[in-house]
Amino acid sequence: MSTFAIAAGLAALSLIAAPALAQTAPDPQRLALARQIFEVQGGATSAAAAIRGMQKSMAESLPTPEARQRMAEAMDSMVTAVLPRLYDELASFYASDFTEGQLKDILSFYKSPTGQAM
Repeated sequence: MSTFAIAAGLAALSLIAAPALAQTAPDPQRLALARQIFEVQGGATSAAAAIRGMQKSMAESLPTPEARQRMAEAMDSMVTAVLPRLYDELASFYASDFTEGQLKDILSFYKSPTGQAM
């Protein structure tokens, strides 16, 4: 499982607690760098794939094709509604926790051949 997928799952949980963890808005330059990092790592595509994997696992436990279809539709709705917010929230955490220089270093790493292989 990719770093992004793990982080996306943790960020999804954080959305529940977001009001309790209210933060100040991160610097726009740092936020832009954090978003670039996630794009280089696979961005929303990776997160959607992780959610689809969970969906497949959950569907196997449902008794009927109709139930599996309803769950698939609900998961698709969730991905469409929540994923953009999740992505922004996760980028915000990175932008708040890392300096601009650190974010540039992280981005450079993920753009490198080794980072791409990871």
